[in-house]
Amino acid sequence: MLQDSHVIPNFIFKPLRAPGGSMVHVNVDDWKVEKNSDSHSEFLLCEDCEGKISKWEDHGARRLRDLSAFDQKPENEILWTGFDYAQFKLFQLSVLWRAGVAKGPFFEAVSLGPLGENIRRKLLANDPGEVDFCGCIMTGILTEWARSDGFVYAPQLARHKGRYYYNFIFAGVLWIFSANQSAEREMIQWFLQKNGSVPLVFMDVKDLPNAASVLSIIAKNYRST
Repeated sequence: MLQDSHVIPNFIFKPLRAPGGSMVHVNVDDWKVEKNSDSHSEFLLCEDCEGKISKWEDHGARRLRDLSAFDQKPENEILWTGFDYAQFKLFQLSVLWRAGVAKGPFFEAVSLGPLGENIRRKLLANDPGEVDFCGCIMTGILTEWARSDGFVYAPQLARHKGRYYYNFIFAGVLWIFSANQSAEREMIQWFLQKNGSVPLVFMDVKDLPNAASVLSIIAKNYRST
């Protein structure tokens, strides 16, 4: 029996919820604002697969909590170490794959084609693949007046030098997923490495399209909740 599975892990949404459990949802196409508890879960995974993915999510949650310890300044670059390469890479791959098979409109931009089946097989085999296989560039998001982990963006497709990438925003991080079997040499250095390290740079939230407007709407609505 399929479980009600989160595409973006549930722990990401906990700090976004008001005391009553609702969240503010903003459609940036028409700026329509809604308050509900929808965290974009779908019936996707069996119980065994839920258990498998939850272990990777536990590692991901622990490491993402460490973000607050860094000297976060725009364009500051750090080398983030201490990752379990297999656990965190599988966490990343699982988010990308779940978004690719999800049917809800929040994830409609993600279409992986045959690559999705390749990722699925790797997840089942606990195989994180090589560094350049669907690697992910991580950028910390900074804001002086709202929690950087206080919003989630719907994934968007981007193209660079004929290759496809998907941009996610959650947990105070811009995640740029390569949707490719391999990557250009200049990109690989920014992915999670097998020694458990990943370069991390920071950017101001004002440099994200629509982000400042979204955050101001969220702040206003939470004050009135």
